[in-house]
Parts: sequence; structure tokens; C-alpha cells
Amino acid sequence: MPLSGDGICVYYYFRRNICYRNTLNHPPVNFSRMKATFFFLLILPFCISVSHAQKSAGKKHIVTVIDMKNGLPVKGAEVTLTSITEARDVYTEVKLTDNSGKCGFNIHFLPNTEYGVFAAKKGYVGYLAMNPVKISRYDAAITHDSPEEIKLYLTSDSMHQVEFYRKTEVRYEIPDLITLLKSGNFHGGIPLLYWNDIPQLLVVGNDKTMISRYPSNPLSSSASEAPLGMVALWLIESVRIAEGNRLILPWQRFPSLNPVIRNMNDNDISADIPGTMQKVFVAYSKWWESVKKTDSSHGCRVNPLEGTGMCWQ
Repeated sequence: MPLSGDGICVYYYFRRNICYRNTLNHPPVNFSRMKATFFFLLILPFCISVSHAQKSAGKKHIVTVIDMKNGLPVKGAEVTLTSITEARDVYTEVKLTDNSGKCGFNIHFLPNTEYGVFAAKKGYVGYLAMNPVKISRYDAAITHDSPEEIKLYLTSDSMHQVEFYRKTEVRYEIPDLITLLKSGNFHGGIPLLYWNDIPQLLVVGNDKTMISRYPSNPLSSSASEAPLGMVALWLIESVRIAEGNRLILPWQRFPSLNPVIRNMNDNDISADIPGTMQKVFVAYSKWWESVKKTDSSHGCRVNPLEGTGMCWQ
């Protein structure tokens, strides 16, 4: 095989040094080793280029989106690949599924980086399954060990999520709920509450007992102790929001991140919690007196804090 220009230079470099060594009466050179070294230098650039090509190729994952209502692939679904490095740097890539409900991503797995995909499409909702490990089936985490074929599930049944969460709602009689809150044994989100529960919640609407466990908003990163009365008023507001809305989802029942009142005039949270709770309690008591004999579909549209300069934070 003829040598390239660089190969000839390397070859004559070794030949010159060999001759020079012999003129100085050095021991004979091992030509077999020299040939091996020469060959290694020739193929080294090729090995490096192959290594870089393999690294840049990454690992390909094929995502298939399926409609659980009819088992058919979903064309034109948006599949978003998200990578989060060190819980700080976020990168997203969006692709649309083809006629077979598929799209692909080349993922270059980096250290300290988490990867995940989720699917969405207008007219569809994410499919949920009663699974103790993972409820949502329209998203998935991806690691280097994940299979190349990943299936995500949507559904064209618009009521699916509402009906799913309705089956998981817990109902407490109000005296039992108050006991759980006071004892610190309450766990979970907002329980199933009805319009007719409002009077019993108002009974403790000005109770200053501090409690640490109450319905927690999954979107809130901090939840501190709160007066029982403020939590009761917060739950009344939740009832008002949910009344007449059969499409409401669990997290939409929360009036705010936490049972905290903000003064809209100075945009601050009042430090006088007992005094603020008293004002809110009076506002909700007046509101209930004015709407309790009307249809709930009308009463729920009247804001108890209207004109007070206060709102839920």
C-alpha cells in the first residue's frame, strides 16, 4: 500500500534516527517494534475520528403516542424532550409524531443531567392509571438504560382525568375533619366538600388554634403553621370555587398556594394574622348570610372578599 505524504515523513524520520543510532555503535534496533509503532501512528487519526463519530451519534429513542380510548396512534402529538442539568439548566426539544404516532430523539447522556419526555395534543388529555408507582402515563423519565422504544398515552376522553380524580377523593364529615386537623393527623389534598358544609366550617372560622397539617397545595414549596380558622375559611373558598364546576381538577380546588391573606393595597402579607383572620371571618360570615338562601350556582359567583382590599395569597 503506497504511503501518504505524512506517512513517508514518519518513515524517513525513523530511518534517519536508526542510521544515526548505528553510527554511534548503539545496540541494534528492534525493527518489528518499530513497524508496530509506525503502523499505530498511521491508524491513530482514524481511531480518534471513529470514536468522535460514535460519541456524537448519541442514543436514539423512538417515542410512540397512543390514544388509550381506541388504542390508535396519535398523529401530530407534541412530544417534548426535557433535560435538566444539576437541577438548574433546562433544555427542551419538541417534535411532532408522524402518521404512525412516532417521533425520535438522539440523546447525548451527560453527567448530572436528568432526561424526560411528555406528550400533549389539543383535544386530548394525559392518561392516568391507578398505579402505586406512577399515575401519569403521558410522560416518562429516560436514562441510558431505558429501552429504545418508549410509549406514551393520551386519551381523547375529555372527562378522563376528572373522573379519575373523583374516584380518589376522600370524604370526611366536618366534625371528623376538624378533629384530624387539630390532632395533626390529616394527610392529603383538599377532601370532598359540599356547599352544605359551609356552616360547619364557619363555626371554626375564627379559631386561633395553630395547626401544622392541613390540605397541601402540590404547587407550594413552603407550608408553615396556620390558624385552624384561616384553614377553615380557605376550605370554604375552595367550596365556592368548585361549586357548579364538574370539570375542576384537584389542584384547581386550591384558592391559593397557602392559607394566607394578602393586602392588595400594599401587596404585603399581614403580620397581624389574628386580626386579619377576624376580618376575613366577618367577610365570609356576611357573604354566607346573603347567599345561603339563594341557589348555589348564583352564590358561588359572589366573592366574599370583594371590596375588602384582601385576597388569598
